[in-house]
Amino acid sequence: MLEVYARPFDPECPVVCLDEQSKQLIDETRSPLPAEPGQPAKVDYEYQRRGTCNLLMMCQPLGGWRHVQVTDHRTRKDWAEGIRDLVDVHFPSARKVYPRGRQPEHSRRRKLVRSLSAGRSAADSVAGGISLGAQAREL
Repeated sequence: MLEVYARPFDPECPVVCLDEQSKQLIDETRSPLPAEPGQPAKVDYEYQRRGTCNLLMMCQPLGGWRHVQVTDHRTRKDWAEGIRDLVDVHFPSARKVYPRGRQPEHSRRRKLVRSLSAGRSAADSVAGGISLGAQAREL
């Protein structure tokens, strides 16, 4: 794994770091009071829960690129759609894209490496011979 991170920048085979996290959405129940001379602003810590969302962070450190995709849920289908966008939208001319994550529950997901060789559509193949279409059907 470390040898992938040590590779030099190659626009045809970008190494993209992935991280996914759920966030709770909250709303204040009272408006904060502004600061006054000699006094800090006053904020009431009571809040109202407004649901959750999922953040899929993608970045290419050597290319200086980053993108955050926000979804309503944290499902395999949302993750697969994020990977599809990564390859089809953000890196359509890449020969290979190496997504790298750090979360243990994504061990199978991390192995996703799409070969975009001539004559193949962007959704044709992943590492291990599992097509993205088949993976999406599993989800």
